[in-house]
Amino acid sequence: MQEKILVIQTAFLGDAVLTLPMIQKLKDKFPSSEIDVLCIPQTKELFEHSKSVSEVISYDKRGIQKSFLSFLRLIILIRQKKYSHIYSPHRSFRSSLIVYLSGASVTVGFDIASINFVYSSRVKYIKEKHEVARNLDLIGADANNDNWKILPIVDIDSSLERNTESIIGNLTNKKAAAVAPGSVWKTKIYPRESYIEIIKFLIKKNYFVVLLGGKDDALLCSGVEKEFTDSVKSFAGKMSIIESISLLKKCSDLISNDSAPTHLGM
Repeated sequence: MQEKILVIQTAFLGDAVLTLPMIQKLKDKFPSSEIDVLCIPQTKELFEHSKSVSEVISYDKRGIQKSFLSFLRLIILIRQKKYSHIYSPHRSFRSSLIVYLSGASVTVGFDIASINFVYSSRVKYIKEKHEVARNLDLIGADANNDNWKILPIVDIDSSLERNTESIIGNLTNKKAAAVAPGSVWKTKIYPRESYIEIIKFLIKKNYFVVLLGGKDDALLCSGVEKEFTDSVKSFAGKMSIIESISLLKKCSDLISNDSAPTHLGM
């Protein structure tokens, strides 16, 4: 029988990237399966570029779909799809409630998830493990020793790769270093002044610096760019996730907070 699987990951981009190895292993485990992902709009593009994913369901839980009626519509949609398995790395009350109402017979979540009794199988959440290893535990994959070290795979069109190659080529013939000074989590942001000092050091070492980030980081990055007359260019808020990954592939170094760009740089 062909398994129909749903993965629930409605966290931010960094956690979404770290979910990809689990999805890739799920596809290896169930090669004929359909694997769908429930995610937020900000991470939809990432999952759409995974060859292991069949369909992406976007759920704007903090925006236009935050109402109870929208939640009910989501549940109806999920029940109509008749999933046989649901795996939820996300541990919130809402995610667990979706699992409970889904109608799936096999549901797997962590033992610390909110209302964890709704899962047919609960997996021990080991805080000391890397998130990729914990997610592999969720699907029963071997995460011992270095077996958890699986790179997330994102499918990037060759024309897009050529375009980013051209962007870098038109800017500089120096080595490029990416700097990502922003973060969704304000407590993780290294001081702006310290990033400026880092960029000064990189320029002295003959690097060209590209600044990366989302739309919320655009103001910060443009302000940093204005501190320099040359050798620095901000792309924050101007590139999609996949374009940013492609640009990172053209850089020899990445300096970032503990945030999404760190994981994209893998």
